[in-house]
Amino acid sequence: MSIIRFIISLAILITSSQVIADSNNPFNKAILVTAGHDISWQYGEQTATKSVKGTDGTWYHLFYDGLRLRLRLTGSAEDSQYGSRQFEDFAVNDVKIDGKRLDVFQWCLNNQTRHNRFLQQGLTVKKEICQNLGEQGAFVMRLTKETIMALDEGSSLEYELKPFRTTVKVKFSIERESRIQETAR
Repeated sequence: MSIIRFIISLAILITSSQVIADSNNPFNKAILVTAGHDISWQYGEQTATKSVKGTDGTWYHLFYDGLRLRLRLTGSAEDSQYGSRQFEDFAVNDVKIDGKRLDVFQWCLNNQTRHNRFLQQGLTVKKEICQNLGEQGAFVMRLTKETIMALDEGSSLEYELKPFRTTVKVKFSIERESRIQETAR
């Protein structure tokens, strides 16, 4: 009889711990930050920047100059290295255009020293195609011709970051205004 009680108790314990593990974990929720069509690009001589503020006060600045993409996290609306957030364990889990992982990001994962699960601050990527500069609050990725074409044809660019315990998904609308107007007609 005691063996049956033990087995039933063990089954209840295993089942309840599985239910608890599957329940809402406050540290495992993703935060979504979106810079839609309503947020306009700021154009420089040969650059474009789009900025959005997250619910925690962090600003996310997407910078494009035709050669590279840079995502910088700052404490203000200004895209400045002096106001950038500094991280000790900054990770970039994914970069996607229209829901599809960028080939250049996959290449960076495959060519990072030590592991290829995510781009980790402090690890190097061959030829410095991707640079995780978490201590400067930035992630820089050099672009290929295919990536530039995908950016020209795409409608959204999404970064999946892990600056803290919580995953942050930052989604930028990259569709050109002229294409939006043509679609609306």
